[in-house]
Amino acid sequence: MNLLGFYYRFMIRNKLIALSLVFFFCPIPILAQSQPLTADKLKQQINSLRAEINQLHKKTANQLKIKNQKAKLEQLIKQLAAVEKAQLQKQRLRAEKFAAQHKGGALNNNGSLEGLEEPAAAVASLKQPRWRGEAGIIAGMFGGATGIFGELRLPLRYVFGPATTSYRVGGGLTQNADDNRRYVTVDFDGIINYPAGWLSGVDNYLGAGINYVVLTSGRIAGTFGGEVFYGVESRGFGGKLFAELGYGILRSGVSPSLKGTTVLLGYRAGWQIF
Repeated sequence: MNLLGFYYRFMIRNKLIALSLVFFFCPIPILAQSQPLTADKLKQQINSLRAEINQLHKKTANQLKIKNQKAKLEQLIKQLAAVEKAQLQKQRLRAEKFAAQHKGGALNNNGSLEGLEEPAAAVASLKQPRWRGEAGIIAGMFGGATGIFGELRLPLRYVFGPATTSYRVGGGLTQNADDNRRYVTVDFDGIINYPAGWLSGVDNYLGAGINYVVLTSGRIAGTFGGEVFYGVESRGFGGKLFAELGYGILRSGVSPSLKGTTVLLGYRAGWQIF
């Protein structure tokens, strides 16, 4: 009996040891719900596999491993094609739903809508103005004389970093400090416009130009002068309020030229011609 009991205990212990070894060394399958892969993730895996295959070719690795990786790569490519096909089908279904809601729309072979104008095309079809600009009025001290002026600003196509460009044509009436002479002037200025945060915390601009005294008191024509200025502006009253500080010269041709500080305040609004 002792020998028989010893035999049974020996066999049971060996079976337990064998089961422990099987449990320790053999992988246990884990059942998990796989998440669907997106097209981007599949493309990442495909690129990673291609890079790994290229490395294996360079290292002349085991051909069997290269073959297995290529097979996995082909499987991922097929999976990617299926995902992209499903996405295209969803897009087509959405387009069909949109076409049903907007009568007259139909799908072409590419899955896009016919008979319905795209938003970008609708915007492009709007009539564009042939001319656009800003017109305004400005008053204050110019070159040591007081005056009031009208101006017309037109945009230019030249751009310098954040700055845009424009030119100004204006004209007005000024009077010197002694009130004994008046000047009818026209001017032409080039302007560089800066957004807020450049040079100052608001929209601002630098400009320079020439002026011409068309007529003075006594119906005498003058000659050319000039001006430089710096201005700031902000939106208000449906247009733009602006202020300028600079230096100007008016030359009448018959009396000493007017030279001095320019301080002007004005308002201008946009206009368009179709």
